[in-house]
Amino acid sequence: MKLWASKNSDDKSNGMFIYCNIGKHTLRSYWTSPPKKLIADHQYLKGRYEFINTKQRAKKFVELYNVLFWEVTDYQKKMMQHAIGLDYSKKPYRNRYLTSENDGDWNHLVEIGVAIKAKKIKSDGNAWFWLTKQGVEFALGKSIRSAAYEDL
Repeated sequence: MKLWASKNSDDKSNGMFIYCNIGKHTLRSYWTSPPKKLIADHQYLKGRYEFINTKQRAKKFVELYNVLFWEVTDYQKKMMQHAIGLDYSKKPYRNRYLTSENDGDWNHLVEIGVAIKAKKIKSDGNAWFWLTKQGVEFALGKSIRSAAYEDL
């Protein structure tokens, strides 16, 4: 499943089309005031996208929808890619980043749900940060299996 959004250049409102693609099928729905974080069941989504007809598809749709509105800077995305080793390899091979416990960029990533901060702070004031599965997928630009995430 893929999701993307586009705003009509003539439209002065906050509305936008949100496209959903599964296989060879793509549907769009106009959202007049799309929420930044979506909480919806599969019955509501099925009314907008007929092939969102299972709870599993609805869950995936909500995950992908919420990614559309993440506010991540280019610098933060590069830090995320570094955390999984993409600056040294084409494939992720780790999932960790050590920095100040007060690092604003990493704490922002924790707030939006793409990173996790260690509860135990090191004596030098640093803390370990890890990317969530969605964070790894965002940094990679593609989905990964749960087993692949757990291997990092």
